Amino acid sequence: VHNLPYEFQFLRKLFNITDVFATDIRKVLKCKISKNVILKDSLILSGMKLETLAKNLTKPMKKLVGDLDYELVRTPITPLTDKEWGYVEEDVNIVAEYIREQIEIYGDITKIPLTNTGRVRNYLKELCLYGGKKGHRRLSNQAKEYKKLMNILTLEVDEFRLLRSAFQGGFTHANYNYTNEVVNDVDSNDLTSSYPTVMLSERFPMSKGQRFEHKTLQEITEINKNFLTVFTVKMTNVLSKIEFENYFSVSKVKGTNIVENNGRVYSADELTTSITSIDLEIILKCYSFDTFEVLGGYAYKQDYLPQSFLEGVLKLYKDKTELKGIEGKEREYLLLKGMLNSTFGMAVTNFAKSDFIYTDDWAQDFSKSLEDKIETENNSRSRFLFYGWGVFITAYARRNVWSAILELKDDYIYSDTDSMKILNYDLNKYIFNNYNKKQDEKIKKISDFYNMDIELWYPKTIKNVSKPIGYWDFDGEYKEFKALRAKAYMYRENDN
Repeated sequence: VHNLPYEFQFLRKLFNITDVFATDIRKVLKCKISKNVILKDSLILSGMKLETLAKNLTKPMKKLVGDLDYELVRTPITPLTDKEWGYVEEDVNIVAEYIREQIEIYGDITKIPLTNTGRVRNYLKELCLYGGKKGHRRLSNQAKEYKKLMNILTLEVDEFRLLRSAFQGGFTHANYNYTNEVVNDVDSNDLTSSYPTVMLSERFPMSKGQRFEHKTLQEITEINKNFLTVFTVKMTNVLSKIEFENYFSVSKVKGTNIVENNGRVYSADELTTSITSIDLEIILKCYSFDTFEVLGGYAYKQDYLPQSFLEGVLKLYKDKTELKGIEGKEREYLLLKGMLNSTFGMAVTNFAKSDFIYTDDWAQDFSKSLEDKIETENNSRSRFLFYGWGVFITAYARRNVWSAILELKDDYIYSDTDSMKILNYDLNKYIFNNYNKKQDEKIKKISDFYNMDIELWYPKTIKNVSKPIGYWDFDGEYKEFKALRAKAYMYRENDN
């Protein structure tokens, strides 16, 4: 069922529904409507709305648009025209074709995972914990070391709350100097596989977190030279140093007299928030302040992610790149692309979300406390992830985008997680070229560290074109571009 949470509101009045599995109130992933019928949500599995899903099938289809008049009042006996039936049937055909493809991949409808994240989780778990050979009694030394690492990387309750508070997504915003303006001759640039890139080239928390209290800016800066940190900070008289963009998200801070720039903080008399040491690097470049007090936080030894984890992510990227454009391999390509994109979501899954039970309505289930959930996670023998890794993945990704924003200055127009719209590309392309050279240096460093084949980071397409992971790529020209706010923009291509 594509978008089961929506259909569930109708179905729950028609059937005696049991075995409801939901990630939140009304966010149903799976339920039973009879002894022999289980409903699952294909939207959460594919991660794509129906229109996008249709385009991404092995044999692309097209969702019909505009053939239903949603203004009409309808009842169960309202007749449909042939045109309306075509609309309804095509929606069903798209989902049916997608599930048929999934059955071909997994061999059986019962073996299809619930979510895209579930696919990559199973793949990497077997690789990391069992050397790809689950069920074998003799584990490789690498798998044994991985299990030892998981025994070290455990969380305290306050530490988890702080990490949750410090977690943010990608940076998405528009330069307010250009907001609501039509801008001519705009260029687009994309950062290839932004989240997988930082997993493969940056250092992450690799020790039990050590608690610290009350530090000055100078003291936390000194700690950050050797450790990764996450902490809560209180600042006064905060003011943006730059005209064109602001970093703090209003939703992630508490403060007084906040001057807001479309969801971002331009200035504040007082501001309290939780950040990582990576965020601090950006904040110091784009805000001034009178006082800076670290109230408390945790410090971690830093190192690269385990080799088996890196090899798994690299293989997904390599195989996806090599399959792109090969006739007859469209399904495998889309599967790998989806898995690669889900590696980040897997790393930041909140294992301690509230539990909900469904009878005829929803009720929160407090049978397990946060302390119990964290203890269960810490002691899980199948755990191969540490929540702190995910928090730093997005922090590094934001830093990568901001490194370009700060250099582009007034030529920067809009950014969204791993893409950027800019002016004067020819004058500014050195910024992206220099970034790509630094990415090469990071790749060299980590491949030497693990004695891995450096070519794994530089797979080639069917046309023998090298596609290094983590490069800024030129992505096209727009004759006109206009941004209203985050996630709201339009453009006219050169062909009108």
